[in-house]
Amino acid sequence: MVERIVRCALAISFVVLVTGCPRPVGECRYGEAGGESWTGTITQLDVLEDAQGDVYVIRVEGENENPQEFRLFEDVYESCIASHGYEVGSEVEVVIQYGGPCPPQRRLGDCPFGG
Repeated sequence: MVERIVRCALAISFVVLVTGCPRPVGECRYGEAGGESWTGTITQLDVLEDAQGDVYVIRVEGENENPQEFRLFEDVYESCIASHGYEVGSEVEVVIQYGGPCPPQRRLGDCPFGG
């Protein structure tokens, strides 16, 4: 009985080692893994002080989507949010790209991915 268990364990180990993973573990798949985009409304805009400068916290809610919170440093906020006149109540596009095993990348309006 013990011999059968050992043989079974060795056979399973052999199969696992031979087949391996189809792609390297940890490889991000942005652009391959899909994503979503939707238009939401800015419902909250707060400014927090940070050691690196002001951080703008923007909350966006969509009709059938989970609310998203973006944190942008002042230079990014000025170039891609304030320069377009976005404020509380404005509609803005939210883009989320899935990365496979990596966390999703999010974009608010014309801002670069991040946040």
